[in-house]
Amino acid sequence: MSPARKKVFNHANLPLIGFLCVVSLSSYTNAAVDISTTAYFRHRAEAWVGGEQVFTGAAMVEVARFSDDTYVIALQPDTGFAQTSLVGNTEMAMVLKVPPGRPPILLHHLGTSTPSDLNYQRSIASLFTYNHLDVPLSYSSKEGIHGLCEVTQQHMAATTLTTWHLDSCSKPFKESVRAFHHLPFLHLALDTSESSFTCEHEWHPQTKNLESGSCHENFRIAPRFSTADKVLNVSLVSSLEKVRAAPFLSPRVYNYLRSATEPTSLAWEETKPEPADATTLGGLMDEYCVAKQEMGPAFLERMGRLLQAVSSNPENLPLVSPSCNAPAMRMLALTAAMVAGPRALSVFYHILQELESEPWSESLLDAGPLNVMALQSLATANPHLPADFFLRPETRNIYTQLVEKLVKVQPPPVAAVAALLESLSSSAPHLLPELLAVSAPILSPAKACLEGHPQQAITTLKALAGLSVRPVDHISSLRSCFATEDVAVQVAAMESLSHVKCEVQGVTELLRLGLESSSDPEIRIAAYQSLLHCLPGDPSLLESFIKVLTAKDETFSNQVASYIWSHLRAVRDSEDPSLAFLQEAIITSKTLADLTDPVAYDPRSHSRHTHRTWYLDIHTAFTLRADLVWGRTSPAPRSLSLQLLLHRDETTHDVAQIQLRLRGLHKLLLKIPGVESLLDLLFKNGEELMKAAATLAASSATNDFTQQMVQNFLQQLLSRIPSEYLDSKAEVQLSLRFLGQLLFHDLVVDSSVPQNNQFQEFLQNNVLSKTVFLMPLVHNAITLPSSAGVPIDVTVNGVGGMFLLASHQYEEPARLFDIRASGGLSLTTQVTVASKRGLLSSLIGALDLPLTFIYEGKGSGGIRLRARLPLEPHHTLMLWEMRSRRIGTEGIFRLPLITQTSCLLEEDRVQICLQRGEGVDQHWLAPFTTSVHLTSPVGAGTITFDVDHQRAGHVDTTRFIFVEDLRDLESGRSPRTIDGSVVLEFGDVPAATFSLNTPGNSYYLRGYMGIKDGISHATEIEFVANQERWGAKLQVSTPQLAGQRVWGPALFITTPYGGKREALRAYLSLKESAHNTTADFSMRTDGLLAETLLPLKVAGKVTVTLTDKETVSSVRVDNLQFISPELFDIILGGVLDIDGNDKLGNLKISSQPDAFVNLEVSLGRDEENSPETASLPISSPTSWTRGSFKFEISHPKLSRPFGAAASLVLNSTMTEVEVTVSLGSDNGSFYFSLGNFGPGFTTIISVTYSPLEIVWRGRVEWLWEEGHSKSAFSVSWSPHPHHSFTIAHEFWQQVDPFLKKLNFMVDTLGQRIELRETISEGLSGGIKHLAEINIEPGPKISLDTVLVSRNDEEVISYGISNELKLDSWEDALRIMGMANCMGETSCGLVMNIAMGTVEWADLEIKYTEINENIINIDNMVFIKDLLHVNMTVDVDSGKGFAQAQVTGSVFPVSSHFEGEIRFNISKVDIIVVEVVARPMTGEEQPHMIYNGTVSIVQESRSLHTRQELWLLQDGIFQQHGMLLQGRLGPELLNEQHFIKMIITLPDDIYYSSSLYLDSEVKEVNCSASVSLAVDGGPDNKYLITGNFDLKHLNENDGSTFVEAAQPVDQDIPPEHQEDHTKDEPPVVSLSSLLRLNTPQTGDIKVTTKGTYIENDGKEILDLDVRLVTTTFPELGRLHMAYVVVPDLSYSVHGKVSSGRHSFSIVSYGITSPDSMKSSSSVKIKSPTSSWQEAEVILEMDLIGTFPELFQSSIEVKGTIQFFRTGNFRVSVQRTANLIGFGIVFTSPWNTIPGGNTYIEWNTGDVQGHVMWGSMKAVAKFELNKNSEGFKVTFNLDNPGADIFDIDLNLKISLVQPQDNSFLPFRFTMSGRLSLNGRHHWILNIEAHSEQYNYEVSMAFIRPSGSASVKLLFNNPERHLYQATGNILINGVTAYCAASLRLMTDVTELDVDVRSSLMAEEYHLRFWRRENRHNEETLEYDFGGAVRQAGDAPDWVVSYRLGHGPTEETESRW
Repeated sequence: MSPARKKVFNHANLPLIGFLCVVSLSSYTNAAVDISTTAYFRHRAEAWVGGEQVFTGAAMVEVARFSDDTYVIALQPDTGFAQTSLVGNTEMAMVLKVPPGRPPILLHHLGTSTPSDLNYQRSIASLFTYNHLDVPLSYSSKEGIHGLCEVTQQHMAATTLTTWHLDSCSKPFKESVRAFHHLPFLHLALDTSESSFTCEHEWHPQTKNLESGSCHENFRIAPRFSTADKVLNVSLVSSLEKVRAAPFLSPRVYNYLRSATEPTSLAWEETKPEPADATTLGGLMDEYCVAKQEMGPAFLERMGRLLQAVSSNPENLPLVSPSCNAPAMRMLALTAAMVAGPRALSVFYHILQELESEPWSESLLDAGPLNVMALQSLATANPHLPADFFLRPETRNIYTQLVEKLVKVQPPPVAAVAALLESLSSSAPHLLPELLAVSAPILSPAKACLEGHPQQAITTLKALAGLSVRPVDHISSLRSCFATEDVAVQVAAMESLSHVKCEVQGVTELLRLGLESSSDPEIRIAAYQSLLHCLPGDPSLLESFIKVLTAKDETFSNQVASYIWSHLRAVRDSEDPSLAFLQEAIITSKTLADLTDPVAYDPRSHSRHTHRTWYLDIHTAFTLRADLVWGRTSPAPRSLSLQLLLHRDETTHDVAQIQLRLRGLHKLLLKIPGVESLLDLLFKNGEELMKAAATLAASSATNDFTQQMVQNFLQQLLSRIPSEYLDSKAEVQLSLRFLGQLLFHDLVVDSSVPQNNQFQEFLQNNVLSKTVFLMPLVHNAITLPSSAGVPIDVTVNGVGGMFLLASHQYEEPARLFDIRASGGLSLTTQVTVASKRGLLSSLIGALDLPLTFIYEGKGSGGIRLRARLPLEPHHTLMLWEMRSRRIGTEGIFRLPLITQTSCLLEEDRVQICLQRGEGVDQHWLAPFTTSVHLTSPVGAGTITFDVDHQRAGHVDTTRFIFVEDLRDLESGRSPRTIDGSVVLEFGDVPAATFSLNTPGNSYYLRGYMGIKDGISHATEIEFVANQERWGAKLQVSTPQLAGQRVWGPALFITTPYGGKREALRAYLSLKESAHNTTADFSMRTDGLLAETLLPLKVAGKVTVTLTDKETVSSVRVDNLQFISPELFDIILGGVLDIDGNDKLGNLKISSQPDAFVNLEVSLGRDEENSPETASLPISSPTSWTRGSFKFEISHPKLSRPFGAAASLVLNSTMTEVEVTVSLGSDNGSFYFSLGNFGPGFTTIISVTYSPLEIVWRGRVEWLWEEGHSKSAFSVSWSPHPHHSFTIAHEFWQQVDPFLKKLNFMVDTLGQRIELRETISEGLSGGIKHLAEINIEPGPKISLDTVLVSRNDEEVISYGISNELKLDSWEDALRIMGMANCMGETSCGLVMNIAMGTVEWADLEIKYTEINENIINIDNMVFIKDLLHVNMTVDVDSGKGFAQAQVTGSVFPVSSHFEGEIRFNISKVDIIVVEVVARPMTGEEQPHMIYNGTVSIVQESRSLHTRQELWLLQDGIFQQHGMLLQGRLGPELLNEQHFIKMIITLPDDIYYSSSLYLDSEVKEVNCSASVSLAVDGGPDNKYLITGNFDLKHLNENDGSTFVEAAQPVDQDIPPEHQEDHTKDEPPVVSLSSLLRLNTPQTGDIKVTTKGTYIENDGKEILDLDVRLVTTTFPELGRLHMAYVVVPDLSYSVHGKVSSGRHSFSIVSYGITSPDSMKSSSSVKIKSPTSSWQEAEVILEMDLIGTFPELFQSSIEVKGTIQFFRTGNFRVSVQRTANLIGFGIVFTSPWNTIPGGNTYIEWNTGDVQGHVMWGSMKAVAKFELNKNSEGFKVTFNLDNPGADIFDIDLNLKISLVQPQDNSFLPFRFTMSGRLSLNGRHHWILNIEAHSEQYNYEVSMAFIRPSGSASVKLLFNNPERHLYQATGNILINGVTAYCAASLRLMTDVTELDVDVRSSLMAEEYHLRFWRRENRHNEETLEYDFGGAVRQAGDAPDWVVSYRLGHGPTEETESRW
């Protein structure tokens, strides 16, 4: 995505998309029931949970079909076939409308159905929306209980199978969250994606009526990412069975139709949970108050039931009994507030008042985490509240008193107040002003900043960071905080503004100032973080970001720039949906998009931001953000922040954030126990450790490491830390936020406060502490709709808690610390059907550990500790258990559980027992148990554990004793004791000892590590168990010898049966002399290793000889032996002479090679115990120019010896290699030759192998010289002549005479294509082109072209002749043309097309200028069998005359015509046209004559025209004529105009019409009249007359307009009447009359009256139009009102009525500077028609500024009988980087499915999609940056078609600087085409000119097979060329890689070959090197090597060829 990002899918758009596709291309027949017929069905619903049936229900369904799309459905109870009736005692009825092509509508009776009953009615109605399908397969969208979903329907015989795709539905399963956090935990934890929904309907074969139907829903519910066996299956079956049918409608049907008026959709609606019974809830609360407040399993289960009842109660909760103790009331108030929210407000406030009377009770109003979450939840609105809850006076009073009490608490609970106010800002904003004023004193940090209390100020500021509203003077109160020198305070002040509205004065300015200042980087980064939320409203902030990132800016900081750049880059590439607005701002800013990292990032010292988003599904994602900020002088990170976000359905939850701020890290490290001791140990042993490491790794010259060097190194390390940082105090601040609110902030570590003193003071007091912590974890529910009409509810309620009772008693010398701790959680999960039956599982986790500690301090750091655990006969330490119950059709029963118990220790003593159990089922709600019990079978007692720690010098000793004391007096047993000790020695040789003694056993463990005598380094560990010794010792001796370095490692193992024995010994010695180095080494196994694992001995000697230049000259291996008795003997020996290493590190073989290698391998021994040896001798070369190589492998048991031979030929022009291999009678060969002949070369390669019938041959030829180039490539793979591929080319070129010639040939598999082309110089400077294409077998094509030209002062001439010939044609196709000009007075053009002697077309044009006034143009056009035309044009400009004469023939109509046109070109007043047409048979009499004249008199503004057409019919000419005349007045207005037209036809038929216009316009008045008369004979007379009168009253004319509501009183004298002229606004009055009189209609009159008033900018238009005829006195009436108000809005209301019929229009609109919206509708009513009422609506809107930045749409939609029939919508959008255009269309017809299309132009890409019915197509064109390439994506999904899936991706990129084409370029092309998911084509091409890399890969995959080809050529270095080829065809692979290095003195060729047809891979290498000693002496080295993969070379051969003077001074080879 833009930068690649994944967004959360918006299901809100699905209804629109789905509605467009609701009609598919399929054909439906809705025939569930016939019209005027009633059918009776029995509905049955069944449910299974985990395979067990838990529910059955039934009902009777009566269905009556009233019309085509209207059903009346009545539901009645039926208990005869099921356990439960799905309908109550009263009948339920509804009306179902199923209009074709539109979603169904359900009409019900308002107020008569509960929400649950209505959901059941929806389910039943949806069963009758299925249709009989006339096609076998259909894919469409359908409305149902899950909303609008995509469905697939199949029709077979009389059965229709419908599959619903639940993942596409518009109403996904909704989660209800009743806990305080509002987090969708169930969507995160559970997965239902594998659920399925199918329906099957049976139809009557003749009537096509519904006979039966059933829907099967299988919901697969499992924890996310769990295995398949954990899935819980919930299955439902909803079935319909037809009982009978009756051909009539009951009278009730009509009653139902009239009363069912409330419309709704078929989608399932959420219902409120069933409230808990008040008595039950009160009882649970009383039971809770008297319960023991310890977190055992029983208490947690009871608390879980109580909170579940509290969360589901919609009304106010009952008050708590006064008998409840204070801790219980406090815990209940907090948990109820977090679960019930504002519904618990009264209870919370009541308990708060009760606790205020308890002097020792904990407060509900402190800043504890639970209190903050409870207060936040108390003010959070939820859908279960009454609508007026926050408007009630009592609610306002409680919130006000809560805030007043919070303000008085010390220290101020700022976090609690902020949480309460933030919630109220959304739910009750009207309360905020008053509450902010009350809480303003504690919300201001000014006092703490002024008085120097930084921690108090930081806590206040961090608590305010989650509050979006602040007191009026809050910004000014921050001034004192910014004035402090404490960086942490200033950072907190910046962070506190991160959620304040940016419109608040001073917020943006203050943050911008902090960002652009030169303050500490941590402050500036905090300012940047707080500024981000202001960026959408203030884009100018980007300038500040750019300034900070500019290195030249005076305030530039590496830390700030590094952080901001990393944050901007992370946001740009983010998939976090909440950052969309930031992404858009960054992407649209070109400056930010092009910025690079201004800092060379170092993770050890630079600040950074990063985040990552993980998507669980299309609805859910997590984002983790991390910030690491370094300070200005900090050697370690200053602060670390981690933030977790949850995104669900476009809602982002700020789940948690943790911030850690460090200072003085080195001091904190030194305070960790043991760190100082570790540093001391490193200082003491550093010298020896460094020496040992240096001895093993380096020469003796570096062994002088001392303790002083180690100390100096550490001192240098510490010196890098600035002094101001070293002198500062060490501190750690920790902050934790949850759901945006601060839960915890504290200074957890402070070096300025002596921690030890505080702890000692605490230990010297008697303390009694009791802590009870209880918190609701989850109260979430998901409802799954079902077609059975009963919901499936998945509900999880959870609570967790901890109980801690601790007491401390201080008495010298011992102290007593007693602790009782317990804790756990309870999760109750219910999967129920119909809210009653299903599976109930409870997960219980608990921990209970009662301990007593007695401790006593001793001198010198010693301490004694005793722990005592009381014993009971049975005590549960830990419990983790799932208890499950099933409520089904047969009652309630527990699911079985199979348990196993295993115990430790003796049966008659104390035992620790582990009990594990599993249920028979395996799903995630199946029962299980895991518990740990402490059991004392013989009675109660105690367990005591004593620890005594002492330190003496460098020895720490810890002794412990365990005593088990049971009070079993009768048995006389003594207590059981276990003791032991741990001794740590920190001397010169560190050691550790551990001992343990039990009643029956003793154990001892000791280990040490050290150096003895400066020579031996030893590490030993020893273990003793009951006198049996085990141990291991590793010792390394490193004696110091002159000129020799020696290492002697040895391993010793101690066992009980053998004592200490040596197991492994090794020896390595290196001796160096002036000219060689010798290495002696040996190793052997002995003792335990040799007896049990592998007896092995290794010994040998290697000598390396050096030259004077200290380079390697030779290597000798003397009998390198690997011996293992009875297994193998390997002996290797040999000599290799070496010249040294060249610059590239390649090995140079000696000029006079002397190499011999012998390898003997013995595997096992024969019967005589003699080794069975296989030998491999390798011989030396034999000559200089021709060499041979031979080897043979033999073995006593090898039936056929393996042999090989090779030959090599080298000379100046040829390199030839031949290799033969033999294995018995099987032979194979390899041949390679390279011929070099100056400008070219020829290479031949062949491979044969007789057993596999391999005959491969390849040939490459290349020639390049001036004027001539030639290349050929051929490959053959079998002896068959057609099994080959050849491609070749040859090119010649010369300059004088001009000639270019090209031959190109491709020959493969018997098909040959050859192209020959020649371009040469023709006669008279022309060009001749000849081309031939030969296809064998196939046609032959030739093309001959000649081009001639002449260009001089007198003549310009061009000619062309072209002949095209196929060998199958008799004649060639000839195209000839000539164009010339003789001076400037005569030009001509001739074109001719012919084949043989037949002319196909001819064109001639001749232009002649006779003199300066007279021009003549002759034209001729001939087209065979079509047209022949001659035209002559004469123009005499001097006389103002022009004439054109045309003669021609039209062959298809067999007509010859003649014509003439004459007109005056000097003054256009008359035009004459004459045309005569005759038949081509030669007859003289014409059959058509036409003539006409046009006359225009400009002076009188009159027109006269006559047109006559004479047609020959039955031998007589018939006349057709027209006469037109008219006159226009000199002015448009205040003049008379007229026009008259007469049309004459044969048989004296004529028509005449006249139009008269007369107008008179004054200053304020306007009148006009019109008269139109038409005369077509005595029976066809028409007359239309009209007048128009417009007056502007109350203006200069002095007229007065008086409204009808204020008539003039005639009885009052005029002087006493009130004058309204000064008060009334100006009025415009309109009146008109239109009259029509025809024989058919009679006399029709239309009168119009209207007024227009403008007052205070408001415009009102009222118009009334009436139509009166002689037939109907009042046929119709139009009344319209138009109003425009000053805010640029308007409204139009108009209506046309005629009796009961009417036509009305309504339009309104509003505009603003950046938006416009209008809506217009036209409605027609016709009660007597079938459609009765129809309406068309047009809506338009425009947002933004046109045309720069706007979004606009136009939509037309219509309805008939209140039902929507279709719509058409066009939308356009344009932003700075985007242009979008979309069309949406739906139709009311089944045959036209409708669809939509959308196209979008973005910066660099174009994308769009098209949907039509079930067909979907998506395309995208994306242009790479700087137009370096493009990417094309296309996808087509068309279910049911032959090609139903096309997936195309094509990407092309060419990178080359535009200003210089000689710079390197990079070309890439990749493409992939997939058809129907079964056929795939893949192509990749990549080329790089900088290294000359060319790579081509192709592949195709089809069901019948697959193949791929990959070719690679590159030039990584100047003289190195590499090529690779891969071929894969249906599982057969072949690979070849070659590397060629061409340099002046070196030529090397490497070839790797492997194939699936060969067992091994082969590597071949050849080389040639040139050595020039002087100008006369020249030597060549030639060599080759062959090896198999992974082995040493099978053979190596080299030659040297020299040239130089002999004694006779002659040059000789």
